[in-house]
Amino acid sequence: MPNESAHVSLSWQGHILEPSNMALVLNDMNNNYSEIQVNLHLKGGKGGFGSLLRAAGKMTKTTNKSAMRDLSGRRVRYNRQEQELGTWLEEQKTNQNANDHNKKKRELQKDFAHIKQYGQPRETRMCHKGVHCPYQWKCKFRHPGDDEREHANKKQDAARAK
Repeated sequence: MPNESAHVSLSWQGHILEPSNMALVLNDMNNNYSEIQVNLHLKGGKGGFGSLLRAAGKMTKTTNKSAMRDLSGRRVRYNRQEQELGTWLEEQKTNQNANDHNKKKRELQKDFAHIKQYGQPRETRMCHKGVHCPYQWKCKFRHPGDDEREHANKKQDAARAK
């Protein structure tokens, strides 16, 4: 067997030549022409690295723990979804409260603007006769289309002021 650290080995008639048996082989040759093989060894192996990589890939632990069960027997995924749903509901409540507050604030601003312009609060009750009320011009209740008429009157007043 060749020296492990050597990169070159010699062989004669299928026998590996080592320093210990070199003298015997030379005596057997008897000054005849013989064939000696020189083997150059490259560091490395037969391969097999791919199988190591496959084995290492199978050894990795799973990061998806949502299919596991907790001590009460429920899946972890459902516990997480329940927590996320709870936080989402809280956010929706705070958003709803903020929207309600903004809506009330806008309504108050409209009411104050109406009082400033007409000297009295805006009527919120609708006339039971609706559009067909013959006394729309003096009726104390609101009618469909009153907002559009007020908006048109504001435009006319702005045009007259110019």
